[in-house]
Amino acid sequence: MKRILCFGDSNTWGFDPRFGTRQPESVRWTGRLQNAMPQIQVIPEGENGRTTLLDDLMGGCRNGKEALLPCLQKYCPVDWVLLMLGINDCKTRLGLSAKEIAEGVKVLAEMVQHSKCGPNGNAPKVLILCPPAMKYRENAGIPWDFNEHTNGVSRELEPELKKVAAQLQCEFLDLNLFVQPGAVDGIHLDAKGHATVAEAVEGKLLELL
Repeated sequence: MKRILCFGDSNTWGFDPRFGTRQPESVRWTGRLQNAMPQIQVIPEGENGRTTLLDDLMGGCRNGKEALLPCLQKYCPVDWVLLMLGINDCKTRLGLSAKEIAEGVKVLAEMVQHSKCGPNGNAPKVLILCPPAMKYRENAGIPWDFNEHTNGVSRELEPELKKVAAQLQCEFLDLNLFVQPGAVDGIHLDAKGHATVAEAVEGKLLELL
């Protein structure tokens, strides 16, 4: 059975901005993907506030670089790693450009490629998922550390992440072609969005597997 590690942030964890809670497994895109593809094992590894490389003011476990290798070792052997990060790197207090954020994803992808956590001691393969660009509204009354500028940075991620995938010979899927964030905060997926992401990722994996 193929093992797929889904390494991401709150949209992989399943954060529901309506209540500040977690969406049920049956709603989350990773749970839907598992239900649609019983022939593989889907391993959800999302964390609220996770960045690519940086420590954030939210506290521990947010630095993707520090968390990735332990995850790989925990679930070894892993056939594929799906990386869906970058939105939290857009936060105003971090001040990163889309190119800098993509470089962070590149570091993570290279960590996977240099690991021996795949079958037979080889490296897992990598699929980079470009997260849907934000549509955060500052007047929404939800105090996230984003604004119209960071919305713009998130819109610039797709070409930069696509370059990284080409450089590293990784697979790439732009989720902007399929889904937008939910209307509550313009950041997090709603139930329909999770279903759409699951369907898009399933289609890509069927090509790859």
